[in-house]
Amino acid sequence: MELSTSAKRVQDFLSAKGFSFEVQELPGSTRTAREAADRVGCAVSQIAKSLVFKEKKTDRPILVIASGANRVDLKKNPKIHRPETRQSGREFRQGKGRICHRRSAPGRA
Repeated sequence: MELSTSAKRVQDFLSAKGFSFEVQELPGSTRTAREAADRVGCAVSQIAKSLVFKEKKTDRPILVIASGANRVDLKKNPKIHRPETRQSGREFRQGKGRICHRRSAPGRA
């Protein structure tokens, strides 16, 4: 299966940096940790999910990487909060919000 344009950019970046990872796109949705685990045939706890929150005082993005089996407890870190709305990838790259994506980070436990 041929990679989409965005997945090819990731593959090209990894290759240019000397990594030998092979980017694979999965059929169907992988929006949730459960869906991702089902697609690759592993336990939900083996999925790493990335969530982007905002720092309360500055609104700067904060990346949290958590096991797919766990929920992030915002009460444990009073400096962060969940944005009220989802924003586009362009807005996130400009430092204005969060983005949800369907691609995993290279590798998995």
